[in-house]
Amino acid sequence: MPFLPFSTQVELLIFNVVLASIILSVVAVLVGLWARRWTLPTRHGLFCIALVLILVSPLAIWVSSGQGFGVVPIAIGSLERVDLPALESSLTTDNFVDHVPWSVISPNLTTTKTHDTGDDQSRIESSSTAEPKQETAEIAADTMPKDLAVAESPGTSKSNQRFSSFEVIRNIGRVLALVWAAVAFWLLVKFVRGLFVIWQLRRSLQPITDVRIMNAMHQVYPNKEGTKTATVFESPIAPAPLTLGLWRSVIVMPEGLAESLNDEELACVLAHEVAHVTRHDTSIAILQQLAGIGFWWNPLLRHINQQISRLRERICDDHVVKQLGDGLPLAEAIVKVAEWSVTQNLPIPLTTTLLDDAGDIEQRITRLMKSDRTFSIKLSVKSAVLIGLIGIILAAIPLVPVVRAEVISPTTDSPTAVVNDRVPAADTVAVPQVKTKIEPKIKVDIDQKNRKLDNAKSAVIVKQKNTIIGRIVDQNKQGIDGAKVALVAYSDFQKRDQGRVIASGVADSLGNYSLKIPAEEMKKREFGAVWAKADGYVAARSNWSTVITSLSKRKRSELSLAATTGTWISVLDSKGTPLTGVRVIPRSIGVPRGVGYPMPKEWEVQSTGITRADGMAHLPYVTPGALKEMILVPPGDMGKMRYNQNFFLNVRPSEKMPHFSLRLPETGSVKGQLLVAEGFALPKELPFKLESVPGRPTGFQHIVNVPVATDGKFFVEKMAVGFIFVPAFLPEDQPLRANVAPRIEVKANQEIPLKIRVAPGVKVHGRIQKYDTKENVKDYKLTLIYGQTISKRWPGFSWLKFDLVTDFEGRFQCIVPPGLINLRFNSYADGYSAVTSWLPKEKRGVLGMRSEIPDQESFDLGTIDLVKNVPIAGRVVDLKNQPLVNWTVYGYPKVPNFTQSETMNSMAGVFTINDGAFKGSYPQTYPPAYWKVSHRVWKTKYEFDDLKYAAKVISHEPFILQVDTSKEWQYGEQIPYDTTPLKSSNSSTNSDQ
Repeated sequence: MPFLPFSTQVELLIFNVVLASIILSVVAVLVGLWARRWTLPTRHGLFCIALVLILVSPLAIWVSSGQGFGVVPIAIGSLERVDLPALESSLTTDNFVDHVPWSVISPNLTTTKTHDTGDDQSRIESSSTAEPKQETAEIAADTMPKDLAVAESPGTSKSNQRFSSFEVIRNIGRVLALVWAAVAFWLLVKFVRGLFVIWQLRRSLQPITDVRIMNAMHQVYPNKEGTKTATVFESPIAPAPLTLGLWRSVIVMPEGLAESLNDEELACVLAHEVAHVTRHDTSIAILQQLAGIGFWWNPLLRHINQQISRLRERICDDHVVKQLGDGLPLAEAIVKVAEWSVTQNLPIPLTTTLLDDAGDIEQRITRLMKSDRTFSIKLSVKSAVLIGLIGIILAAIPLVPVVRAEVISPTTDSPTAVVNDRVPAADTVAVPQVKTKIEPKIKVDIDQKNRKLDNAKSAVIVKQKNTIIGRIVDQNKQGIDGAKVALVAYSDFQKRDQGRVIASGVADSLGNYSLKIPAEEMKKREFGAVWAKADGYVAARSNWSTVITSLSKRKRSELSLAATTGTWISVLDSKGTPLTGVRVIPRSIGVPRGVGYPMPKEWEVQSTGITRADGMAHLPYVTPGALKEMILVPPGDMGKMRYNQNFFLNVRPSEKMPHFSLRLPETGSVKGQLLVAEGFALPKELPFKLESVPGRPTGFQHIVNVPVATDGKFFVEKMAVGFIFVPAFLPEDQPLRANVAPRIEVKANQEIPLKIRVAPGVKVHGRIQKYDTKENVKDYKLTLIYGQTISKRWPGFSWLKFDLVTDFEGRFQCIVPPGLINLRFNSYADGYSAVTSWLPKEKRGVLGMRSEIPDQESFDLGTIDLVKNVPIAGRVVDLKNQPLVNWTVYGYPKVPNFTQSETMNSMAGVFTINDGAFKGSYPQTYPPAYWKVSHRVWKTKYEFDDLKYAAKVISHEPFILQVDTSKEWQYGEQIPYDTTPLKSSNSSTNSDQ
């Protein structure tokens, strides 16, 4: 029995597949070298065609072999020897002719014609040689009866005991085939493991919440048709920006990466991934991985895969440069992502990453820095035809196998004599004398070379480091000895609450710190940020924040603290008398060139000051310009006084102490009752509050927690003068709603009555659909605002609202009290948006689409249509035609019966990047007719001005806005309308479809 048996057809199939893949690879590589001056898309298409043909070659060869196609014929047969005793015992002279297989191939068994003096019989001797004049015939064991076993006669020579050289070659080929299969199976296991990683990655996806990512994505891919293929998600386990999925691909950004990139770099990263999406590169990527599994031994195929990956990344790089105008930000982004990423060149199935060409980053960056190179990101018709012709030529290789099988038929042999007697000799056996027909045999020599196994990286396993390291420095980059450091976790980052400290430490003499994250916190999906404070310095928070598991993977980073002597606050009563014993709490402090964040609770207590007899309180760890929100808690049961960000935007600190002088307003009293509808009862432990919002100062609120008696009565002895706002206090999951009078005013030294009716609300429902296709819009986010917020809106009132999401039928519903509501539409839907901002005045509310809800059981708001968005791209320049970078662009439509001050912008604010370029979109029914731009100027680390200017259209093809930067736009100033309507050509982009 042969070693490691394969059927001959399988052996030939494997042999032909090997030859075809090698020939295809050689031809593709040679053509690629010859075509190295061709455009990138053409070369990429050429290598992709070769890759696909190599993948389908086994199937093509199997089909064509079955049809008898092939260049070189080879006779097939087994290399087994015939069992002579079995043959002798099984054949008789009468049936010998019927049983002897005439068509036989066996290199080790030959027939030799001999003569005996006593008879004319022919004998067969087992020998390894034959005389030149002897007629030989080879016996094919493939056609032998199944009961013939192999045996050796005493006369068999030693050479017959060894395999022939041809048989040895076949067995070597079988061993190599098994090695091929074993390694391919191992790689397939790794591939399946990668699919499991994909499953984990998909489970970790969450919608983006970073406003910078949203703005950047809107800038590079402004909600045009096909936005479904450019959806962006965030994931804590994504090692680098990547494109995930086959045909309906999505973009995945690692959580926390955006903090390491500026706006230009972030836009470049997203534009690069959008190019992958529009080109459907993940489909080719998975073919590359499958080819690497099946043909791991082929070094030329690995070269083809490397070329495809390299060309793919360069084409997408060119997309970015052509779209955004400069390669420098992308080059910087690639370097930062490579430093930030845990690993590179990750073989995750169904993905392409920004670092797929990680082995050639240096050349890639050098290429991006060249300004004199040409771009070719689309495949021309001529190139497509050329690739097709080359593909047809290459397809002939697997369609016509190199070797074809040729089976010897018994009918081709004609025996000339038959032996009538059997010879009893042990070493011979009588067989018929035959006229031998010798078929040509072709020995196929397979050149097997030693190849190294593909050293592909294993599937992604993101290692969670349980330690965060960094350094606390002053503004001179000197370490701060003894600085206190805390890691704060936030359950809901958008609410900007104080969070909770989960790890803390103290910096050493060089400012270095190390925070150990508790193991249980690593399992949670909470956001985290690092805070630091030290005596004589402003407490600060890291500008970067992400989920805690991603924080553990960040590299060493510095957090700079600014020196301060603290902030002094003076608190006076309404008559100007200093108040003592008032707790002054710095609730929120700003980070340089950023927004304000609440300090950790423990640090807030340590930073709190209490007024002395002179009404002065000192706040350590706080500089006056960094204050964003402050709480005053007077002694007694007066609630708390809140000074929010609007106050600190309008009241700037004094350079001398006290930095802020606060004079509390006069007070009155409130006596009221909650009147519950018959048959209903109030829930227990109601979180009932009253807020007073005076006209002056701006940004001031007096908030009092009010106890409610069992009969619904309540009383507030001291309430700041102003208008009363009643926040929502009833659970959303029950039918009762509070009906509060639109306007309630507290006056000094007066008691006002307040009756609040609590009764079942109205079930309000509606539906969202696309205007042109009438398709239901599911998962669409909108906000329903009701009550005091809109009925008699007063500056400083909070929103009474329900955040809603449509179901699979596009429907939404909630329960509200009767009265006015506003519907505010917060999101885009596959390139569609709401146009309620330009409704007639009677249908337009302060905060959205206006509706009046009657006092009844339910009310149908009807169907609300979303209009398709039109993308637009352009540039912004000054009077000298110099680009304006990092400016914000707004487009406004011309709406009948609307003044410009009443008109909402139809193109949301988008940022300009290199060369002053911007991209946005607008509803097709409300194209912009005049334009504004704004630019943020930081006067200090914590103060800025948003300067606004009118923009004029000076060109439509290409679209260019010109700005007179010496003249700011003043509120109420009329901006001339553009008399030329926007054309569809202005909305086109350079993306490669």
